[in-house]
Amino acid sequence: MLVYIFYCCTPVENPQQLNKFESELDAIFAEFQNDTSPGCAVAVFQGDKIVFQKGYGLANIENKVPITTSTTFDIASVSKQFTAYAAALLLEKGKMSLTDDIKMYFPELNDFPHHVTIDQLIHHTSGLRDWPQTLAVAGWSMEDELTYEQILRMAFAQKDLNYEPGDEYSYTNTGYVLLAELVSRVAEEPFHSHIEKVVFEPLEMKNSRFNHDIHNVIPARAQSYYKADSANYGSYANTTTAMGSSSMVSTVEDLARWLMFLSKNPADNLAVNRLHERGVLTNGDSIHYAYGVWFEESGDLPVITHTGSWAGFRAMTMRFPTKDFGLVILSNYAGFDRYGYAEKVAKVFLTDDYHLSDEKTDEPPLSDNYQRLAGAYVSSPTRIYELGSDDNPMKLSIDGAFEYTMVAADSEGEFFASEDPTLQLKQVGGTLSVSGAPLEKLSASSLPLGNYTGTYFSDELQMMYKVVMEDEQLFMSSLRHGPVELRPIAGNLFAGGEWFLGRVLFTTTADDISGFQVFGGRVRRLHFRKVQSW
Repeated sequence: MLVYIFYCCTPVENPQQLNKFESELDAIFAEFQNDTSPGCAVAVFQGDKIVFQKGYGLANIENKVPITTSTTFDIASVSKQFTAYAAALLLEKGKMSLTDDIKMYFPELNDFPHHVTIDQLIHHTSGLRDWPQTLAVAGWSMEDELTYEQILRMAFAQKDLNYEPGDEYSYTNTGYVLLAELVSRVAEEPFHSHIEKVVFEPLEMKNSRFNHDIHNVIPARAQSYYKADSANYGSYANTTTAMGSSSMVSTVEDLARWLMFLSKNPADNLAVNRLHERGVLTNGDSIHYAYGVWFEESGDLPVITHTGSWAGFRAMTMRFPTKDFGLVILSNYAGFDRYGYAEKVAKVFLTDDYHLSDEKTDEPPLSDNYQRLAGAYVSSPTRIYELGSDDNPMKLSIDGAFEYTMVAADSEGEFFASEDPTLQLKQVGGTLSVSGAPLEKLSASSLPLGNYTGTYFSDELQMMYKVVMEDEQLFMSSLRHGPVELRPIAGNLFAGGEWFLGRVLFTTTADDISGFQVFGGRVRRLHFRKVQSW
């Protein structure tokens, strides 16, 4: 449904201009204008009006159901801003405080060496392990039924944190599931019921809900798809109820209404104001993450945004506060380029105010000094740093998940990441450090592969893996996973052949293998001890 469109942030009702801009968006989404593929829904608002909304492609390929602006999509992590707002309402009522230790509300949690606060849950600075990778290591497939209650039990079983709370920003879905449960316990009612009452009903978001039961029938719900081959699509099973971090369904109409509510930002609505409070680390540095949203720039303009990605669904919201303008894009196609499409839509409406650079970034020059440092290193507390690779001699990989290209600084023996200049490597004498933390280089050679074989058990996950050697290669397997190849990197460090086993570092006691630790994007030092075979 098309209401009206505007030009350069000014409403347009001229039919010729209206047709022109609809034609431009139709051209942007041309690949989805058919009756054979998944697609997307788009909504654009200016001020307090939705000025454009339309659907492209199919919500259900099997039954040829078209996507409309009333089609409901799983919005994945875009859900977080609603969880954060529910928490902000309770904070403003004095029901809880940002500095509260979450142990006050969760006696089930293990005793960590450092307190985790509500503020740290909201801003992803808690150090909690992320639930998707942790549950995957524990044997879950992402197409298994993953419930809110299972994730809570996983969180309550955590025996260690990735880092000291407040020291770093590291996105963790676990924190937002705990935040939802905290809201539920303080409000004394189920989370999905509470947020219906305090958010969806007041804002008349009639097609939005947190899905607390995978068996619920949700009207006008889209099915999600991936490209199986050049001619066919495959469908996903969405069997997750990770309320708080995700598992909210909504429409572009409802989400545009939500963004307009936030954009009004009345001075007396302190809960809305809180949503714009960015996190601050222990060292005083401000981060880009606020209450379920990122503060970034797009097209040389400040933007408040968040994305979502789960089970083939893709979501994106963008608010341009200096233009009183925003947009929502929801898709049921795993290959959907939400960033690219969102920027193209913004460019149509913001015209000359929105500048996208098409300049290609030059590859940084090679540095002989950096290449001489090539190898694998560990820091304390343990993180894995790998310098250099065959395809990129200036590469820095952290925990087998985060990759950067390093650039030589003006000072001898100093380097910084082109993607994040605050990430710095420095060599002083014989000591190499990353952002001030000393690194120890791992031996280039490992023990004979047979030394690593055996049975390993995680008390935290109640999970067992067996490590075996076949044809001079090392594999680890469990009842649910495997065999997964372990490729030697250096010393006792191996690369795992699955996304959830990014790096596996075996630990030793008196020259014997005593266990291993799993590292990845949002999981560090997940410990397994060596046990007698069962």
